[in-house]
Amino acid sequence: MPEQERARILNQEPEILDEWDAEFGDRHTKLVFIGVDLPKADIIRTLDQCLLTPEEFDQDWTTFEDPFQWKIHN
Repeated sequence: MPEQERARILNQEPEILDEWDAEFGDRHTKLVFIGVDLPKADIIRTLDQCLLTPEEFDQDWTTFEDPFQWKIHN
């Protein structure tokens, strides 16, 4: 986004800065679970297990095993 447009948006919506990332800006993903009496702690613990460690993040991702083994048809 051009700097001038970004400055205008941040001026109009300063709350965006609450989730602003110095490297990536306002890019983010939100995952929403809708239900009744969901086990929040269990969900968070399970999702946290999916995160890469800093060491894994810095590795060559092509060396990771593909857990899905999907066939791509061209």
